Amino acid sequence: MKNLVKLALPAIALVATLLSSTAGAVVITNAIMGDTCGKNDREATLVGAAQCAYTPVIDPVYNPNGTLKADDINVLYATDTIWENVGELTANGTNEYLSATSDEGWGEIPNSGDWAILPSFWGIFDRAVISMHIGGGQFTPDNFAWLLTEDSIGGITDDTSVNGWSLSKTNTNATGGGLSNLVLWGSNFSTITTTSITIVPGPATLGLFAIGLLGVAASRRRTKLKHH
Repeated sequence: MKNLVKLALPAIALVATLLSSTAGAVVITNAIMGDTCGKNDREATLVGAAQCAYTPVIDPVYNPNGTLKADDINVLYATDTIWENVGELTANGTNEYLSATSDEGWGEIPNSGDWAILPSFWGIFDRAVISMHIGGGQFTPDNFAWLLTEDSIGGITDDTSVNGWSLSKTNTNATGGGLSNLVLWGSNFSTITTTSITIVPGPATLGLFAIGLLGVAASRRRTKLKHH
């Protein structure tokens, strides 16, 4: 019996390790389908987007300081790739691949305007994200980020009733804050680092796994006794 317990100890230790490693697991579920998102005090829309995400969020707690960075885009969209800043605007105009104009003026909320990216962007990059930072004020969200549909080159500009983007208050008591900047991010699928997908078994599966190892240990012990 002592030998059986000795053989089973590694299996028990493995099960305990797997259980403890899954206790604090966090799943990123920020991005939603569609071109509009927001919560609490602000909501924003970007025409031509497939998904929308924002910060800060309640669960998981994630609140980057200031304008989003490349690592923040990876967090929001649960990716592990290299995102490049290929256009940043704080006023009407063009910077690298990104062009944008604001109807109300930068620094204002509510705000609306149009955006466009050069078609040549899609000859270099496979994916695109446009992020928006709202500066000042004590209300949220502070940042929005949209994953664009493939080959999208801009918001609808030929119909003045439809804006390429819009930023609005959902809390009429919210004060301060306004459009600070827009940033275009590009990445390639070829730059995605190789990551392993781990399937985490539930407690019942782990229990069966431990019982199976105990059975193997007992079988080995019986085999040794026969040989003796």
